[in-house]
Amino acid sequence: MIKIEFQTVHELVALHRGLLEARFCEIPNDPDVSGSPILSRLHREVISQIISCESSQKAQAWKRWLEISPSRREWSVAIDRARASSVWKNSTDNIKAEFAIDLLSPFETTDSLIESFICDVDR
Repeated sequence: MIKIEFQTVHELVALHRGLLEARFCEIPNDPDVSGSPILSRLHREVISQIISCESSQKAQAWKRWLEISPSRREWSVAIDRARASSVWKNSTDNIKAEFAIDLLSPFETTDSLIESFICDVDR
């Protein structure tokens, strides 16, 4: 295992912001970054570490921020990435759901949100 050590929570937040920008920018240089399962997992881990370092009040604010909805900009960006993806076009609903979770990570999803996401993309 390879480890990266951070000196402060501010470094973790900086990494999160970089991941957020790379994964949810509106005009991507590399569209595959958005749905990368590896980056999806890493982004969730970064957020988890940030939350574990924060006070309970700030941790709650982070948890509220993680609540994704169709009104969020990140949702729209993820919809665009799915529609443009060659992975999406010929996939089963199960593969689409897995891809949707990766596209929406680090945000919290539910089965109902994923179903809505799939319907939005397929429209």
